[in-house]
Amino acid sequence: LDAKDSIFFYAGHVYQNGKPTSAGNQTITNNDIVAIEVNMNTTPRTAHLFINNGQQPGYMSGLPESVQYYFQLYTMGQPTTVLSLKRLSAPTVTNIINAKEVKWE
Repeated sequence: LDAKDSIFFYAGHVYQNGKPTSAGNQTITNNDIVAIEVNMNTTPRTAHLFINNGQQPGYMSGLPESVQYYFQLYTMGQPTTVLSLKRLSAPTVTNIINAKEVKWE
C-alpha cells in the first residue's frame, strides 16, 4: 500500500506509512458499525478504533497537529453510510488488556 505520511486501520492491523503492525484488532466486516475516536487534546495525540461499540486493542499515538479523515471501500457496490462526525466533550477510551500502541514516525 502506498501510504506516505498516513496511518490507518485495515484487516486487523494498524498501518503506519504502509508498514503493517499486527494489533489484534477485529477485521471490519459488512454491517459493522465503525468509529474512530481521535483525541487531539492529549499528549501524545491518539486515535482509537471501535467496532460495534467495542474498543479495539490496536491504536495510534503521536499524531501530527493536523489530521485528515478518509475511508475507502474495497468491494465494488458495497455501501457505506457516515452516521455522524462529532466533537466529544470527554474521551470514551479506556485502558484495555493487550493494548497495542503504534507510534507515528
